Amino acid sequence: MIPNEMRTCDTFRSVLVETLDVSRLRALHTFADCLAPNDVRLRFGTPRRLASDEEVLAAFRCQTPENEMIWALAPNGAIAGIATLSLVEPSTLELGVIVRSDMKRRGIGACLLEAAKRRARRRGIRSLLASILWDNRPMRTLIAKAGFVATGPVGLLCEYELALSERIAPPQNGRHRQIV
Repeated sequence: MIPNEMRTCDTFRSVLVETLDVSRLRALHTFADCLAPNDVRLRFGTPRRLASDEEVLAAFRCQTPENEMIWALAPNGAIAGIATLSLVEPSTLELGVIVRSDMKRRGIGACLLEAAKRRARRRGIRSLLASILWDNRPMRTLIAKAGFVATGPVGLLCEYELALSERIAPPQNGRHRQIV
């Protein structure tokens, strides 16, 4: 099955990966090989090997049908970044984002966050959660810019939430409706 194209952000295309066949697993391995050890630690909370199929599948939560991946693809088709969406409650998803170490600071993470928010809304999800290591300042900054609100520290983690259900304010002077 061809990945479902979601949006283009500058030169990177974001796609929803609905099935993980052998060629996509190979692409996931190639992506994992491009991650610096510290980037793996910052994303997964601990140093982690990403060598075997089982390690890659577990890290990117590919084994559960409720979980989804959104890939940001470079113009050459290589994976530049991945967002994972994991169902934790019927109306809540946990979000994880990682960008290739050699492709940081190009807007890929922001593109993936926007694609994840759109996908969650399409699924009828009410909130997105994210747990980010305290020392991952770039991700904490990015997630705050995307509208997530800090809900508190838990040890070395910072917890964030984004409410996706929007409330419409009553019209002011009968003219405009404002989303709050």
